[in-house]
Amino acid sequence: MNTTAAALQAQVSVPTIRTWCRNGVIAAAKQAGRWIIDAASLAARIAIGARRARKQDA
Repeated sequence: MNTTAAALQAQVSVPTIRTWCRNGVIAAAKQAGRWIIDAASLAARIAIGARRARKQDA
């Protein structure tokens, strides 16, 4: 998955996705100058964010 699709799925900006890739927050590899993002890793990161949001609401 590319950064644009990942940003839409995670409901964050493309620069945020790029930062997550650079920092190893989500599993990704650069191919031909573009980030290719592992969908399972992104889903796990989204789940972490959802859990944090629920804790703050409580």
